[in-house]
Amino acid sequence: MRKMILAFDTVYIVMDALDEAHAQEEALNFIRWLNGMDPGRLGLLVLSREDRQLQRMLKDFGGVEMAIGPDTIEEDVRQHVKQRLAHDGAMQRWPEAIRMDIEATLMRGAQGM
Repeated sequence: MRKMILAFDTVYIVMDALDEAHAQEEALNFIRWLNGMDPGRLGLLVLSREDRQLQRMLKDFGGVEMAIGPDTIEEDVRQHVKQRLAHDGAMQRWPEAIRMDIEATLMRGAQGM
């Protein structure tokens, strides 16, 4: 991995859903290892739902923490679902009542995902 990173001037790594990782300690060890690299060469973005244990573990790494609330996520999901229902060729032929029912059902089950 080190050789791959050093082969480029700048490297960006994205770690998504850290809260869902089965091997969180392994992932944190990887972040510790990355933290030892040249910060001008490496950009790291770690994404996770709010998790107090992870926050405690990651606080020593510095960086910027941004919180996106469930209301923001829910509205993004709602807009995406509405757009798909309105513009998908097959779905836009369905009656409005069916599309509204689909939207409501998906939003109830989305729970911020």
